[in-house]
Amino acid sequence: MSEKVAVFKYSEDLVTKEEDEIAVEEPLKMTVRYGDKERTIYIIRTPTHDTELAVGFLYTQGIVGKVDEIKRIDIKGEEITVWIDHP
Repeated sequence: MSEKVAVFKYSEDLVTKEEDEIAVEEPLKMTVRYGDKERTIYIIRTPTHDTELAVGFLYTQGIVGKVDEIKRIDIKGEEITVWIDHP
């Protein structure tokens, strides 16, 4: 996602005011549940592909070693809950 903002550009001693596009970042609250325990993680991200982001994050952090260790994923707005089969 992106939005347009006013910026000042400097070039050859000339200042101009123009519009430019910037990336929009938002927090994602990710709760990882296993058994009766849970851990909450906040990730700042551009808000697209949250399921893929959650799976990749859990894998790169060593929380899961394979995709089939993830039992369920629920997304509600800016929150995602992931159930895994082990701590």
